[in-house]
Amino acid sequence: MNHAVADLMERQGLQASTDLRETANALLSLLRARMSQLLADIGSVSIAFSGGVDSTLLTAIASEFCDIEAVTVGVEGCADFANAERASAEFGIELKKIVLSENGVLKAASRITEIAGTADRHFISFELPSFIVLESVDGNLLITGQGADELFGGYAKYLDKPISEFEHIRMLDIERLVNETVPLESRIAENIGKTIERPYLFEAIFRLAINIPIEIVYPTNGIRKRVIREALLSLGLSELLANTEKKAAQYGSGVDRILKKANKEERKPDIR
Repeated sequence: MNHAVADLMERQGLQASTDLRETANALLSLLRARMSQLLADIGSVSIAFSGGVDSTLLTAIASEFCDIEAVTVGVEGCADFANAERASAEFGIELKKIVLSENGVLKAASRITEIAGTADRHFISFELPSFIVLESVDGNLLITGQGADELFGGYAKYLDKPISEFEHIRMLDIERLVNETVPLESRIAENIGKTIERPYLFEAIFRLAINIPIEIVYPTNGIRKRVIREALLSLGLSELLANTEKKAAQYGSGVDRILKKANKEERKPDIR
């Protein structure tokens, strides 16, 4: 295990509860503390908003401190647009939709490849929605839900795994996120003069998630990210929002489909 990840796991933090609701309330408390630090003195902030439970929870809490610019990105008719429209309507906030063209996706992919120094299609498709949102927002700060899938058991691939295998794969995913994805993502943001804030990776929240009993994080009855869903219900949001199931951004936005097509047709960018 990487020393940075191991160090975070070993530091003393909040005692994790074995109760789902108590854990969700602890998460809410820590998210509010982080948002208060970030947003107390600013008038508005941009949030990468797909309408999924991760960004919905962040938006709900951030709206307690300032105005929200909720930004979603995708091809016309994509699943993320439908989810984001439904969630923003419940919040009563305006949604900024960025409609992608095939040419725009390929240009953005080429820029990510150049900045990050990698032609890995999985990484590029994963980062591309956030990259386009970063370029479009007026301010220098973008809040994202990065880390929620790894910390709270959100990936679809976790669903069919025995709990012991899930625990092992989850830890590998967390290490990859901290050691590889976040540094590359930060380099991309800095290149265009922006900053990404990832509240779920705030140290206290990271430590809370790591120390949650694995039975609470483990997807049960096909339900992923149960802690985040319970937090949404604790805030009084509808069960419809709390039970929203969505694909990862690269799939829900339609970006991955465009990149696969381009790669199959051997068009630029050169991604593998």
